[in-house]
Amino acid sequence: MDKRILQQAILAGREKFMNEEIRPRDFHFSFMKGKATVITGARRSGKTSMLRGFARGLVRDGLDIKRICYLHLFDDMFAEEAVTVSQIVDAYFSMYPELYHDSNVYFILDEIEMLDSWGAGISGLLDSYPVKVLITGSSGKMLSHDIGTELRGRCLEYSFYPLSFKEFMEFNEADLDLAEPVLSKKAEAEVQKLYDLFLERGSFPEVAVINDPEIRRKVLSSYFDAMYSRDIMERYEVGKGISLRVFMRRMFRTSGQPLMIGKLENTMKSLGYPLSRPTIQDYLDMMMNAAIISEVPIYGTEKKAEYFPKKYYAVDHAFSAIFTPYSAMTGVRAEHAVHAKLLRLGKEIFYYRSKDDYETDFLVADEDLVPLLLVQVTDDFEISREREIRGLLATMKELQMNEGYILSRDSYEDLSIDGCTIFVRPVYEFLLSDVLKM
Repeated sequence: MDKRILQQAILAGREKFMNEEIRPRDFHFSFMKGKATVITGARRSGKTSMLRGFARGLVRDGLDIKRICYLHLFDDMFAEEAVTVSQIVDAYFSMYPELYHDSNVYFILDEIEMLDSWGAGISGLLDSYPVKVLITGSSGKMLSHDIGTELRGRCLEYSFYPLSFKEFMEFNEADLDLAEPVLSKKAEAEVQKLYDLFLERGSFPEVAVINDPEIRRKVLSSYFDAMYSRDIMERYEVGKGISLRVFMRRMFRTSGQPLMIGKLENTMKSLGYPLSRPTIQDYLDMMMNAAIISEVPIYGTEKKAEYFPKKYYAVDHAFSAIFTPYSAMTGVRAEHAVHAKLLRLGKEIFYYRSKDDYETDFLVADEDLVPLLLVQVTDDFEISREREIRGLLATMKELQMNEGYILSRDSYEDLSIDGCTIFVRPVYEFLLSDVLKM
């Protein structure tokens, strides 16, 4: 591609991040000399807007804008003609040769997979210049495996998610002071109202501010179509497209439930789409690689893990209800919202089944699999009170843990039983908290 065209694209990129109205995201990352900072995540989670917000923030903090080379590579000009990282680097430094050895230069490249031989190009950039490199990739084209292969350990990788509940409130312009340790009655009612809206709308940034439920459903359906066609079909060249589509819809309908592979195999066969167990596992792996679903295994020995089924949670809790005939899915959505909160901790997530067959929804462990946190989610604590307490208490005793959480819509109390403390809290309070420091 002509150097002048690339230089014009760099200038146009600056106009985009300086002129676009961007809502800030609660997302933090670091840079390290000789490594690229890589951000991956589900389609439509807001990675591009986050990058533009970061670039504009650098300028507002005093960085000279010429020190930023920002390009959104998912553009017709990059699709129509082969472009390499080295061409972009050459075009940029031809404009600013005085910055050749400046360590305060940022290369921010969105949708890096659009460039030819991007891995070698990024490695060459890191070897030749002391710059900071920030890149993102589409979940349909660049996954964690690809990053490891292309950059061979020369990256810091961060996972990016759709909106947290706090971000959802900010996107909906909630005027609330959450700094106080206790919310006023008025603020509490407003947060509860926003929480109900969060469960209804979901966590994708675009959908979060759409009032019309039919339009929201159409937009979510379009996301599903893109995930199906681009993130799975195109990437993996899947032959049985209709079977895959039915499979993905089925996974969303049963999201959060233990998945019995044999039962799913029989269900698909009864629907006229016979799939072997290896194919089912392949489809699950594809959906996980594209950040469409997340896997939650049972906590315990390898033998126990092999015996008990795994759970799979959709990337957004609105997907858990979009393909189901049931309208009141608040309990399922709440469980998904809690799971999404726990994902952000960067810890290991399991579910637990006690010897007496009581199940605890989430067990968070460190990298050595030492339990840190127990969380049970229920739609109505007052109705299921005895069962929830008995189940969580059984788990706590087996794991020798002194504390655990039961989350429901609006219940609030502290229970001391047999030397153990159970904190009963509204889900929204948990979503807004630093859960490992509560």
